Amino acid sequence: MRKLLLLIAVLFSIVVNAQTITVTSPNGTEIWAGCTVHNITWSSSGTSGFFNVDYSTNGGTSWTSLATNLNTTTYSWTVPNTSSSTCLVRVFDTNTPATVDQSNAVFTITAPLILTSPNGSESWQVGGTTQNITWAASGTGTYLTLEYSTDFGSTWTTITTTAVASSGTYAWTIPNAPSTNCLVRVKDNSLSCMTDVSNNLFTIAPPTHIITVTSPNTALTYYVSNSYNITWTSAYLSSSFVKIEYSIDNGSTWTTIIASTSNSGTYTWLVPNTPSATCLVKVSEVGMPATFDVSNVNFIIAPQSVVLNTPNGAESWTGCTTQTISWTKNGTANNVKLEYSLDNGTTWNLISSSVTGTSYSWTVPNTPSTTCLVRVTDITLLVNDVSNATFNIIQNTAIVVTAPNGTESWQVGGPTHNITWAMSGASNYYNIYYSINGGSSWTTIITGTYITTNSYTWTIPNFPSANCLIKVEDYYNTCQNDISNAVFTIAPPTPIITVTSPNTALIYYVNNTYNITWTSAYLSSSFVKIDYSIDNGSTWLAVISSTNNSGSYTWIVPNTPSTTCLVRVSDYGNALTFDVSNVNFTIASPYVVLNTPNGAESWNGCSSQTISWTKYGTANNVKLEYT
Repeated sequence: MRKLLLLIAVLFSIVVNAQTITVTSPNGTEIWAGCTVHNITWSSSGTSGFFNVDYSTNGGTSWTSLATNLNTTTYSWTVPNTSSSTCLVRVFDTNTPATVDQSNAVFTITAPLILTSPNGSESWQVGGTTQNITWAASGTGTYLTLEYSTDFGSTWTTITTTAVASSGTYAWTIPNAPSTNCLVRVKDNSLSCMTDVSNNLFTIAPPTHIITVTSPNTALTYYVSNSYNITWTSAYLSSSFVKIEYSIDNGSTWTTIIASTSNSGTYTWLVPNTPSATCLVKVSEVGMPATFDVSNVNFIIAPQSVVLNTPNGAESWTGCTTQTISWTKNGTANNVKLEYSLDNGTTWNLISSSVTGTSYSWTVPNTPSTTCLVRVTDITLLVNDVSNATFNIIQNTAIVVTAPNGTESWQVGGPTHNITWAMSGASNYYNIYYSINGGSSWTTIITGTYITTNSYTWTIPNFPSANCLIKVEDYYNTCQNDISNAVFTIAPPTPIITVTSPNTALIYYVNNTYNITWTSAYLSSSFVKIDYSIDNGSTWLAVISSTNNSGSYTWIVPNTPSTTCLVRVSDYGNALTFDVSNVNFTIASPYVVLNTPNGAESWNGCSSQTISWTKYGTANNVKLEYT
């Protein structure tokens, strides 16, 4: 048996085939773009038929698994988004790892999306300036998503999903999430393969407390007693309250506005009466006074005022034209009063007692002067401003009074006088007034009267004065007017009494009643005295010593027959004012005169005849007799 076995051993041997794997692609010098698909291929002999595939981007120093237990000799590989010129691929038998082959030479992977910053070791502060996330992109979609992590990449927070890939940069406001374990990730919105992360950790540093005064922060003017908003921005304060102060000496000293108020970013300040051109505001954190900010530029605290802009001197405005008075309100919204002066401010005339806004359309009075001013006054604050220099009002000559024009003396009760004027462009419808107090007040003579002769006949009124003026104005445009250049006189009237009856050769009968009548004007008294004379005025007898000046008195004729009688009526308070009958009248005793039969008549007995008579000064019955 032993020999037999030895013979068999000599006759044959069992040959075992060697296991081989040969990588065919990539096998060196290839250039593959990241995120593109390429086939890794290999051939094998004597293997188990199951393979693992790895790749390296550092010349084989380290390897990353792509697939395991593949029962094929090809693998479709989506190339990673990396960049390296020392890449290799290896394939080994899953069951016999020693059976392995790798690329004969290195190949290159080019990355289409590479994050360039932050890429490790940066320190970016919360609340500092924005920082730029940067990347290089080629062959990506239009938009990228940016994310950050503060925990080594365990979790991610979106920064934006609309970063423009072609821009290569994004200004990132650093979030208030301090950490030393930060990363940024950039990825293509449409192709998840295109992703890159910071190569190393960077730092988000804690913020610095910040307050920034935003107003007042320029050369503003704040007016006393007005309200203005103090505004500021702040970040990362340890308190929810701020303190606000102001300075009127450029920060040498500070006065508290409010010791503590909510950090809302705004505070309404009622400006105190502390005028200054070197004012500042300071806002500081309550509990941490070192955290503060001050206005960058001085502002002004100024008193409230109004400033007249026009007329401000040297203007020449024609009467009856419309001109604009304008002014500026500084720190006040109150209405204003407008006045003008014709005598350089000695006296003022009202234009309007209350005007809103900052301008007024003024119909210039037709009162010529070379020393005119306008004054604007805040009706609440009582502050005002006046034209810096005088201006001129030029006369509108549409109407020019020619008489009375000064120095005339027109007497009450005398003859009528003509008011006259020159006219150019007026309507022929006029108002005429007179004044007895130098123009302080006016009394109407006529209104709306049509006149073509430029003349009006005036009966002088009983208002004696040495300060009289006449004003003629256009009824349809009352501004077109003129006044006497100087005052004239209305002279007092001469008192007048005129006896009207008995004033002819009348016969007044004793004991009969007759009316004594008269007219009068301008008497000093409301009473008159009445006398009569029977001797043609040589002597006078009282009818009544005082009676109401009514113009009529009923007189019972006394028994003083005469043919040379007169009546006299005199002013009770001024005996020199009187009038006497122009013609003698007769005082006669009453009597009767038989008219028929008066002689030579022949009347038949038993016939009816008329006896007639006339009564003189009597109405009594008569007795009739015959003989």
